[in-house]
Amino acid sequence: MRPLRWKPRSLTGISETDVRTSALAGILNATAGEANRVEHCQELNDFFEQFTRLTEDMLIQLGESPGDVVKTLEKFETERDDMLDSGQPLAARGTPACNDCCMCSLLESRAKAWLGLEFTSRAQCDSEAG
Repeated sequence: MRPLRWKPRSLTGISETDVRTSALAGILNATAGEANRVEHCQELNDFFEQFTRLTEDMLIQLGESPGDVVKTLEKFETERDDMLDSGQPLAARGTPACNDCCMCSLLESRAKAWLGLEFTSRAQCDSEAG
């Protein structure tokens, strides 16, 4: 997994927005680093790549159109929610393609924590259930 490309031009000058987008970049990059140290399924790679691309697009739009911060964030939040709802649990979970790496649970928990929501895992790891 490749890390998110964070660029200072993504800063909006709105403190709360900049702190939250920077924190999201940190979460994605930490997760990519951890996932690169364990064997995981292709579906996690694909999901992470899609989520990272969505986040990078949002950061680019914030940098290019700082006057449209609310519109950009609302679009990102809608697309992100759709992705999280439709993409979890990963199709590989519980199949021979699953490596029981727990990275899907970790990515989901970090995304939910960033959103400020109580995390309820839909991609519960077998080791956590036992």
